[in-house]
Amino acid sequence: MKFTEAFQALGYELAVPRQDWSASNETGVCISMWKVELANTDGKPWLDTKIHCGDIEIWKSKSGAVKRKAHLQQAIGLFDSYIDVVIVSGVPDEGYGDAAPWIPEKRQGFRWRIVNFDENTGHFSAKIVEA
Repeated sequence: MKFTEAFQALGYELAVPRQDWSASNETGVCISMWKVELANTDGKPWLDTKIHCGDIEIWKSKSGAVKRKAHLQQAIGLFDSYIDVVIVSGVPDEGYGDAAPWIPEKRQGFRWRIVNFDENTGHFSAKIVEA
């Protein structure tokens, strides 16, 4: 599935598809995650941008990072830290490859939740939890 189609499958529209890493609507926030950057604990994926993602100096000022930071703040403030997720199979800075929406109904009700967020840097961590 294409990147924008994966967001659309979850009910989100990207404002600038070639630059955005996240989107929001009246019911939630959706962010993209690179499959190659996900860790796995007890059979469940998780992500910590301080550990798993490239150097923050490379991505912190990109428009996608700035928008994602605002979306993460929105998820925490309005949606109890729950987020929808699109998993991207490509390689950062090389291309998206395929994208897959994380659909909780197809994942036995498990959802992604932000567990840590640094408003100053934009670093965050998220993990799978039972909804």
